Amino acid sequence: MSFIYEKRYGGEQALRIETIFSQAATSGLPQGGVYSTLFTQGLAWRKTDVYNDFRRYKAIYQAKTPEGREKAESWFEKVYEPLRNKMGKNTAKTNELLQKIESGEIKTEEEAELAGEHVELMKGVSPP
Repeated sequence: MSFIYEKRYGGEQALRIETIFSQAATSGLPQGGVYSTLFTQGLAWRKTDVYNDFRRYKAIYQAKTPEGREKAESWFEKVYEPLRNKMGKNTAKTNELLQKIESGEIKTEEEAELAGEHVELMKGVSPP
């Protein structure tokens, strides 16, 4: 699956967007800051799509090897986004749940149910 910005923009503009994403990911700039930067440079598209592209970019390009990037992309598309959709598209709550799953701190029935769905989504997908 390609990024939305790659379909919307090509060549030089797509490279500028990728550079902005890279700088933002390494500096810890939040999604809103990324959107503002793109907007001021005339490179913004639908805000939710910018946020989605930036989340995917960070998930994939923080991996160090091509194999790691492939695993990260698969995990993002097959596990993270479906779980995030079940969480009402709330990124913060999704990340919090994933941290609870990893640390074994599931406390409520709802969290346990979502954790079970996470396990189902993980079948056949290598974690990044």
